[in-house]
Amino acid sequence: MKVKIETLNKEIEIKKLPLKKYSDLLKGLQKLFPQLMEMKDVEVSTIFSLLPTIIENSFDDVCELIVMATELKKEETEALALDEFIDIIITLYEVNRYKEVYDRIKKVQAQPTEPIQIG
Repeated sequence: MKVKIETLNKEIEIKKLPLKKYSDLLKGLQKLFPQLMEMKDVEVSTIFSLLPTIIENSFDDVCELIVMATELKKEETEALALDEFIDIIITLYEVNRYKEVYDRIKKVQAQPTEPIQIG
């Protein structure tokens, strides 16, 4: 999915993150927001409503996460307008189907299970 970035006069392609990058992204998020990452069933709207505060308090770290998840360089992320930054975050969320993945995991966890014998 493409995101137009007028500030940089370019379009970038937002792709699904490979598992390694996803892992690195989660580690970065955990470092930045340990309390948020420990919460169960946090609403996406809550996370998005915190973005301005997150940018204010952890600008450099947030830029590094965007660099990790996109083809942008750090200097380019620093030049983004707020709406472009939000567009990138929302597109990353949609392209990687985080809600669907999370819902599938919750559904499996809700099913009765039998113990599995290992070894």
